[in-house]
Amino acid sequence: MKRNKVFAIVWLVVALALTLLLIQGLSKGFSGNGGFQSLWDRLDRGGDGLAEGNGSTTLRNEFAGTDIHQVKAELRSLPLFVEVSSDGKVHVDFLDGAESFCKIRSGGGSVSVEQKRKSKGASGSVRVSLPSSWQGDLELEGVSGPVMLDGITADSLDLESVSGAVAITGCAIGSLDLETVSGSVSADGSFRKVSSETVSGSVRVDFKDSPGGRCKFESVSGSVTLGLPHGTGYTLDFSSMSGSFNDEITGISGSKKGSSKNGDGGIPIKVSTMSGSIKVY
Repeated sequence: MKRNKVFAIVWLVVALALTLLLIQGLSKGFSGNGGFQSLWDRLDRGGDGLAEGNGSTTLRNEFAGTDIHQVKAELRSLPLFVEVSSDGKVHVDFLDGAESFCKIRSGGGSVSVEQKRKSKGASGSVRVSLPSSWQGDLELEGVSGPVMLDGITADSLDLESVSGAVAITGCAIGSLDLETVSGSVSADGSFRKVSSETVSGSVRVDFKDSPGGRCKFESVSGSVTLGLPHGTGYTLDFSSMSGSFNDEITGISGSKKGSSKNGDGGIPIKVSTMSGSIKVY
């Protein structure tokens, strides 16, 4: 996935000022998983996909699970939900008329869905369903729409968002790459390695299992919170201009710059912020 050009300038202090009002609105609508859950509960959980009404599927696209190795989604404002399919196939469903604002392509083992640029007043949402044992690559890109992933497996997830909040729950992902400006990120599951860049959105990652590779987190003013299994051996290098650091596992705390080591120190973790707090537990 191409790198969002906005990240060439988002490290400037002015970016924080421009997104402050937006952050406040998002934090009220999508703080934690509660806001996502209200949207998630609206979805048609199964059925023939032909019903109409609030949260119902109005167009279903179906592909053999063994034929699809890459799924791409580029949405501007529509919510995106990614979940496990019940029939071992890959589905791309448009809910509440979202198909009017999107186009879908497939071929060469890839499926992509894109929200049209001229989609003012777009409504509805997009749902992607993947087989429970799917091992492919996900590339998801959004602007203001929220993104939620629940229980899926993937070799890699490359996710870029400007202001839309992101929630990743109970997933098993080999390589997790996150880039956001002001949207908050909450993730829990099994992740081999993680790379995260954000300006003002908070990032929280709870590892179900110890990561297997290098993890890196960069933020300007957003807080970074990491939940690690207490048996994890890691060496965490941190730096912050004015934010605080607190590692509840090792008991090391402070500010500015330092290192925290647990066990054999085998997994390298790097966290850097300008003013955001850093917490490990």
